[in-house]
Amino acid sequence: MDLLKSSNNYSLILFIITFFLPACSTEKIILFDKNSTKKDFCSLLDSPKKNDVAVVLFTSVDCPIANRMSPEIRKCQNLASDLNIKFINIYPSTNTKQKEISSHKKNYLLKGTFLHDSDQKWASLFNATITPECFVLIEKNQRWEVLYQGRVCNLYPALGRPLNKASTHELYDSIKLAKEKPDITKNMYPQNTKAVGCQIELIKK
Repeated sequence: MDLLKSSNNYSLILFIITFFLPACSTEKIILFDKNSTKKDFCSLLDSPKKNDVAVVLFTSVDCPIANRMSPEIRKCQNLASDLNIKFINIYPSTNTKQKEISSHKKNYLLKGTFLHDSDQKWASLFNATITPECFVLIEKNQRWEVLYQGRVCNLYPALGRPLNKASTHELYDSIKLAKEKPDITKNMYPQNTKAVGCQIELIKK
């Protein structure tokens, strides 16, 4: 896997998946740890086909902000499902157990592919630091490009300052736009936002 990042906090992340593995099951919680290899796991993000779109959401089982946003997240997951877009839920906690992710998925009626990023390789890849934080990926020249990065919606404009109801729906709108306008580029949609939520406790290395 080749990863290209710029120094800008909200800049593009471009990468190519250079190997192909079987499609992921949406029923199984996929464990990705320090012993994981390309042969051990199905590819979460195969090399994209023309006009492909994918969504990556970093979340956690015990973040109250992420859990309060679950109706909005479900709405986005339903849209992704209707549009045949892969929606990947990533849990980057080292302490979370597989059964807790399964219960979280069931209790909040979540959909998509579920990954336990116990060694935080995917959090590092995306430079994710907050849950919930989302990324909408689009295909450009057979590579994945980040069209949108940031919050799910503005239900929490800032910590400790929740709204009664979200008035902007950045993730939903980005998914819809990416599918409706396949020729869109990041330069045409400079709408990254700052994710507000629970800090990811990163592994000290």
